[in-house]
Amino acid sequence: MGVLVATGVGNLGAMAPAVPASATRWGTVLTAKRLGVFLLLALSVVRTVLVRRARDGNSSGVLRASYGATTVLLLVILALAEVLAHGA
Repeated sequence: MGVLVATGVGNLGAMAPAVPASATRWGTVLTAKRLGVFLLLALSVVRTVLVRRARDGNSSGVLRASYGATTVLLLVILALAEVLAHGA
């Protein structure tokens, strides 16, 4: 359910069959949001590997940075979702 909300699939379902093209502002924001979600998934995989490796040594700085990057990316995705929800 979270991935459905985060990727904007609900927005697509609500607007179908007249989903604006990616050349429009709304389409551009949706594309940016979806790319952010895919980047978040990739970052999560990297962070998981880092957590696993942290058990072997001291890499708290790297973990702190990866969790910080995740937080920033989630805030950007949230901002894009607000733009989509309230009109792009």
